[in-house]
Amino acid sequence: MLSYFVVDRFPFIALLTHHFFPHPHKTRDVVRSRRLTGLGDFIETALGLFETFEPHAVLLDIGMPGMDGYEVARRIRAMPAGRATQIIALTGWGQQEDIRRSIQAGFDHHMVKPLDVEKLRALIGGPRPAVI
Repeated sequence: MLSYFVVDRFPFIALLTHHFFPHPHKTRDVVRSRRLTGLGDFIETALGLFETFEPHAVLLDIGMPGMDGYEVARRIRAMPAGRATQIIALTGWGQQEDIRRSIQAGFDHHMVKPLDVEKLRALIGGPRPAVI
């Protein structure tokens, strides 16, 4: 069973992925909510849950205030389980500089919203790209 982890400041992204990725996928979502006191708590919660969940793929927003998705990706890659995890940017940022920065931060793929569901399905189910 494949598992994926959604980290986005907007809850609708997690809901959308659940709609397009029903069972047998196992998911864990971390979205900014009123239950968390601030964005720092949101990011730290996401990083802590990653360590216990160890998903096959992480769907990660880049444009988050405070600690952005680039830094979250770097921190995930620094964890033992993060080296083998596929990290996919789901972002509104699509300039060449944004893509370059995502590759440098450790993202495997960079997808610009709106979400291309078929491409995302192929990425989550497919192998991780070779790093050159």
